[in-house]
Amino acid sequence: MRKARSHAKKASHTAHFRKASGLRAKLLLQRAGVAGFAIVFAILGVWFSGLSHGATLKHLTAGWYPADSSHYLSGTIDALPYKPQVVSYYTSWSQLFAGTAFQRSFVHAAAQDGVATFIELEPWDDTRNPPSRDFLANIANGSSDAQLRAFGAQVAAEHLPVWITFAHEMNGGSWYPWNLGGSEHATPSTWIKAWNRVTNDVDAGAGSGRSLISWVWAPNFGPPATFSEYFSNNGQIAQNVNIMGLDGYLCHNQTTGTCTQTYSSTFTATTHIIRSLRPNLPLVITETGVGGGIGTRAAQITDLVRGIRADPANVTGVLWFNEGGFIMTNMEKNAWASVLTNG
Repeated sequence: MRKARSHAKKASHTAHFRKASGLRAKLLLQRAGVAGFAIVFAILGVWFSGLSHGATLKHLTAGWYPADSSHYLSGTIDALPYKPQVVSYYTSWSQLFAGTAFQRSFVHAAAQDGVATFIELEPWDDTRNPPSRDFLANIANGSSDAQLRAFGAQVAAEHLPVWITFAHEMNGGSWYPWNLGGSEHATPSTWIKAWNRVTNDVDAGAGSGRSLISWVWAPNFGPPATFSEYFSNNGQIAQNVNIMGLDGYLCHNQTTGTCTQTYSSTFTATTHIIRSLRPNLPLVITETGVGGGIGTRAAQITDLVRGIRADPANVTGVLWFNEGGFIMTNMEKNAWASVLTNG
């Protein structure tokens, strides 16, 4: 949540899932070539994660939101005790219209480092009152078609797999103009229309390279009653979704003391609902963090990851928002690395 820039399955089903994932792997490898080989498997981790149970530790695809998302800093990422498979950056509609929303240098540097990029398309100019061009209703009616197709062409030209989301946390409060309670007063139906326009435009621009794109549907973790409205509404359904995401935090506004919220009490009812919307797609916690006193959260970070692994909804990945009050100390990074590696 980046507010104003501060911010089991039956054996037959599992066999089918593995087959589909294998076909996707073959196609992505053909598209990506040698340069993209490592990050294809970083991306495919979310499809293969969680399929093996029993004594084997469940692998989670781990992601990271760096404090500086304008550049991929390999030295910073490589210094982490657990190297993420996915790193995110945000980009605005102003950048889309300037032709700079696809940050080739970031995506290329990440790929060279064996990391996939998660691009978050935000329809505003980083103000609470963006120009009407950026409104969901106008995007849904084609105000950005040419720019979105150009963006898709840029993605395809790089021949590297990426995750992309659009207008995330749409069902939340009012921290974004496109939120349910935001300044645009956009309805869930309008959001779905805009989502479909954006994803179809970008895919059209990418042409045969559209297989490089994994679209991430990423609501806020509450209120859960709004989830289905933003996935299927008024005869429409959100199209082109490849990954079901969920943004949410434990003790989001707490800056001191010890966080007492747990993953199971905060997330599992929510992930159950999202899982029911698309049972066959991977489910990832696409943005999270733990509040409380910085430097005191190692145990809570450990419990968070253990809770994700134990979630009956079969969550396959988690991305930590390492900005603001959620920046980890070295001790907390070591706890994160230990639980991801050893359980």
